[in-house]
Amino acid sequence: MDEQELRSVVAEMLGAEVTAFEHNAAGSSRQTYMAKVARAGDTVDVVVRHDIGSGPFSGSAFTLPREAELLAAIAGHGLPAPRCLGISDDGTTELLERLPGASAFVFASPEEHAAVGRQYVELVAALHTLDLDALDLPNVPRPTSPVDHALVDLAQWDDFVTRRRMTEADPTLAVASAWLHEHAPTSVQRTSLIHGDCGPGNLLHQGGNVTGMIDWELAHIGDPMDDLAWWWFREDLHDVRTDIAQWYRWYAGATGLDIDLDRIHYYRVFVLYRTSIATCADHTLVAARPYMVGRLAMALQERGVHDPAADAAAAPFAAMGLKPIAVP
Repeated sequence: MDEQELRSVVAEMLGAEVTAFEHNAAGSSRQTYMAKVARAGDTVDVVVRHDIGSGPFSGSAFTLPREAELLAAIAGHGLPAPRCLGISDDGTTELLERLPGASAFVFASPEEHAAVGRQYVELVAALHTLDLDALDLPNVPRPTSPVDHALVDLAQWDDFVTRRRMTEADPTLAVASAWLHEHAPTSVQRTSLIHGDCGPGNLLHQGGNVTGMIDWELAHIGDPMDDLAWWWFREDLHDVRTDIAQWYRWYAGATGLDIDLDRIHYYRVFVLYRTSIATCADHTLVAARPYMVGRLAMALQERGVHDPAADAAAAPFAAMGLKPIAVP
């Protein structure tokens, strides 16, 4: 489907004229466009997400209809997530409300930086303390045992790796999967809805306030420590400057949960497993694959895993080191 055809699909879905339609380079999992739509005498800003069938998540469990279901379930629960305005019958096109604010983690002052950070942490805490029984999520698997909090989501990623035959080119993925299965945490403090790609880059802010929590395609039900490992990922891989130790303190105060560093270390490996899979599946990120898989291999080495393939993947990047997980 070319851009003009997609524009026509959007107009038909909304029953309105599309007055502007621009490709947005941000995000690589799906094609994303920013549209302006004339509706009821007003102009509405719409985010258009389109699965072309060859993106990194095409053919995975992380579909646009699944994200639309999640967004519908959390609507009205006090979280600044975008409303889903429509999903095409074939599930390849999703229309979202465009929220105000910027995703760049840049601020006018240290005070504004701290205010946005604290507000965001409190919103994540609110997400993690939602009553799951009040959410309509029939197609999102729910763990039934402590180890399932990791293994249910892990099974979906493993299936994706198997169907794409990724371990043939990157055997470190098989090493990581085996370690994640063997070391799945046997205790959990709470079963929560997890954002799944949590932290700077997927939050919007404006004037010192959080205006949006975006990119919910990897959301699932699991262990809250999973999302807290993503905060580390943002600092280590994206070089985003936050005081994560303070974020952990704020989070503990808002939820009453302990910051379990052992489980965060486990989920750090899991986060790097996911991001390595997504990078290996994206043909536009070929140059980034050795680095991402190398970071995964380094995290495995830190957990005491020594495998020839993983050690070879880590070797070119060993001098960089991994940023330590902040202690609250």
